[in-house]
Amino acid sequence: MIKIQIKPTKQTPEISFDFEKAEFVIKGCSRPEDVELFYGPIIKKIDEYKKILKSNPTHLKIDIHIVYFNSSSLKFLLELLRLCVFIKGPDSIDINWKYDKDDEDVMEVGHELSEALNLSFVFVEN
Repeated sequence: MIKIQIKPTKQTPEISFDFEKAEFVIKGCSRPEDVELFYGPIIKKIDEYKKILKSNPTHLKIDIHIVYFNSSSLKFLLELLRLCVFIKGPDSIDINWKYDKDDEDVMEVGHELSEALNLSFVFVEN
């Protein structure tokens, strides 16, 4: 089974990507000291296993619940999502953007990403 499994820290989110089930989860705080060092290998791994994702008939399910992120993390998150859209196609991705009830900033960023990617997100208030 091909997976990416990264445990969260105070600076980095939990990352779970099961390529065979086409399920991707990003959860927690994203403010690593070196954003490229954290997200670069994840993007590389997704690119490496894109054939598995592309051939999988299931929709790619992406759950994102980031409670805080810096601007560098946002740039890599957008790059990561763009890669997923490129691999699966916009009609084969379901994105759940989860945000805390009183966190309008995170909700707004989700709307901006949805617009930038030209994808409909499902917004889930926690």
